[in-house]
Amino acid sequence: MSRTRTHCPACTTGQAISTFTFAVFAVLLALASADTDQGLGRRAALMVCAALSALAVVRFPVARLLARHLQPSGNTRSSHLTEAP
Repeated sequence: MSRTRTHCPACTTGQAISTFTFAVFAVLLALASADTDQGLGRRAALMVCAALSALAVVRFPVARLLARHLQPSGNTRSSHLTEAP
């Protein structure tokens, strides 16, 4: 069974809850970074945190995409290696 795909209902629900939580935090942190009363350093740090939370939202779709494209094809021999005689 693939590590990124599961048939466990509790696991799927947990993934949905964590994805929703990351999305809410991404939006709230982005809004907080728009406050002009805060210093530039704090606003930049909040924006970095918002971007990282936004990346966490897409972690499962990216993992599925990579797993699909990185699965070995049926070819077991590498094209750049030759067999020893």
